[in-house]
Amino acid sequence: MAAETRRPITIEDLCRLRLVGPPQVSPDGARVTYVVTTIHAEGDDNEYRSTIYVAPTDGSAEPRQFTAGPKKDTQPRWSPDGAKLAFVSDRAGKPQVYVLDLAGGEARKVTDAPEGAASPLWSPDGATILYTSKVAEGQGADEKPEGKGGAYKPPLVIDRIKHKMDGEGFFDEKRRHLFLVPAEGGEARQLTSGDWNDNTPAWSPDGAQIAFCANRDDDRDTSDVNDLWVVPVAGGEPRKVTSGRGPVSLPAWSPDGQSLAYIGHERGHMPGANNRLLVVPAAGGAARDLTAGFDRSVGNAVMGDTRMGFDGQRPVWAPDGRSVLFVSTDGGNTAIYRATLDGEIATVIGGERACAAFSTSRDGRTIAFAVSTPTLPGEIVVADGDGGNERQITRHNEALLGELALQPAERIEYTSADGQRIEGWVIKPAGFDPARKYPLVLKIHGGPHGTYGNAFSHEFQLLVAQGYVLLYVNPRGSQGYGQDFAHAIRADWGNLDYQDIMAGVDYVIGQGCVDPERLAAGGASYGGYMTCWLLGHTDRFKAIVTERVVSNLSSFWGTSDIGQTFGAWEMGGKTPREDPETYARCSPITTMDRATTPALIICGERDLRCPIEQSEQVFITLKRNGVPAELVRYPDESHNHAVAGQPKHRVDRLERMLAWLGRYAPANDE
Repeated sequence: MAAETRRPITIEDLCRLRLVGPPQVSPDGARVTYVVTTIHAEGDDNEYRSTIYVAPTDGSAEPRQFTAGPKKDTQPRWSPDGAKLAFVSDRAGKPQVYVLDLAGGEARKVTDAPEGAASPLWSPDGATILYTSKVAEGQGADEKPEGKGGAYKPPLVIDRIKHKMDGEGFFDEKRRHLFLVPAEGGEARQLTSGDWNDNTPAWSPDGAQIAFCANRDDDRDTSDVNDLWVVPVAGGEPRKVTSGRGPVSLPAWSPDGQSLAYIGHERGHMPGANNRLLVVPAAGGAARDLTAGFDRSVGNAVMGDTRMGFDGQRPVWAPDGRSVLFVSTDGGNTAIYRATLDGEIATVIGGERACAAFSTSRDGRTIAFAVSTPTLPGEIVVADGDGGNERQITRHNEALLGELALQPAERIEYTSADGQRIEGWVIKPAGFDPARKYPLVLKIHGGPHGTYGNAFSHEFQLLVAQGYVLLYVNPRGSQGYGQDFAHAIRADWGNLDYQDIMAGVDYVIGQGCVDPERLAAGGASYGGYMTCWLLGHTDRFKAIVTERVVSNLSSFWGTSDIGQTFGAWEMGGKTPREDPETYARCSPITTMDRATTPALIICGERDLRCPIEQSEQVFITLKRNGVPAELVRYPDESHNHAVAGQPKHRVDRLERMLAWLGRYAPANDE
């Protein structure tokens, strides 16, 4: 379709997008499998559906849909011979592991886990599948029928600090552990147990051991430090490999089985600390940091609203065991890097884009990765192992993109009040006229150690389609700019970060295309914190949309699932009673009585990360002071409802956001 006949993106287009999940390359490198998720919010539909595709890596044929379950088929994994796929499906109730022969036939269910199964991994000989599942270690809190009064819900008795987690709810006595089941089906065997969760397992090359991550220490109720463990497949007590000095995740065995690479650091509990690529002897000993001279955090920090199934990228060893591949965010881009055992870092896949996940063939000569840009929702690209010969092999969104007038993001760089250079992006409406003055919407990311960058956002394009200029920046606290930058706001939220954000607003106004009388702002989580901060510190904005907010850091400390760990560290490592001044100084509620800007406040009723009481405090304060305010509470939604919540709620949220902006900061200047 010609560019001049393309139409603006709409809310309804959210349900036309195809969300392409991370790739898995077959052992021989000839094929790649991945998941496509669709969003359904029309009529009685209110769900996500996911199907598995397989495509040749040379691009010689179109991707082929391999499953057609009525619900969600996810987490496909190749058998060692490349002839079968194991995957997780909820087609018959709770998610279970299925096996599908690619030569044909029906998928076979191989697990019957009462609490569902996840994370299937084939043993090196293909005879066994490892998976994780929750298991009751004692009396649970299930509903029980009780006479005419209906289902009886017994009280949940809490005797530990860590008794809840956003997205999971309040903990009962069930813990996640490792299980083994014959690949042909049969009786499953529980491999680990105990009053803790065992996660992200990995098979040793000889199939005799399994590495996993867990916090099994006595102080696990107050510490987020965990360790690598190794357990014999034949059974027995797990053996601790690391020294309990920080977080660890996503282990990967070296080809010779002598070492384990993993992601983490050895600086204790330190949110926003650079995650490192570490290698430790499988027998135990001191870990070696392969990224010691690389002042960036290992992992993807670039945010977007069209990803499903991206749970963290495991490091991948080269076949010769002399180097390891990993992803990292630098500024607004996420790239794939190679680290040698001597600590030399080189870019393998780069560019102005977000490459959030990848997979390689057994010989390392083929690499597939998921790629996104501000005008391209995620697709799969394949390259040679050295990064050359790129070819995009999926185009699931091509037809929709051909209809839409999406706008590119323009990178900006400006100076904050104290001279710090800050990176940001501006997206301008279609048919942009430099002689006009446009309203501006400022978007502020969460974290605070998240990052905005070169990834697709339906919401960003939707705002631009209404006629707004969109600004998004990475103030201090953001990842991707080094350790000092990320930690610059510790015990000082609302100071340097606020200056960085407002300097970006002034920079764009100074370019001459923005009407300073029609400014609006929105953000969620830490972005909700900062939009609340704007309410009490400036009257320059005509409308605020604040979501999943942190408004009172003292009550956040005691009510959030991460308050007494993350919250305490961010405020300098002390509790509200030990340092009430810092908590009060950094809390938006302290200055909320100054607010005059109309605010739409959006929250999920099951948000345990930024509990609803944080939003209620803002709402009540504004209403008592006569400031126009609405509180929108979405039932049954946790913290990430804007990007993974019920489809009808996602649509409703966008409608309310546009209506609020249209009422108080309209895009139409007539």
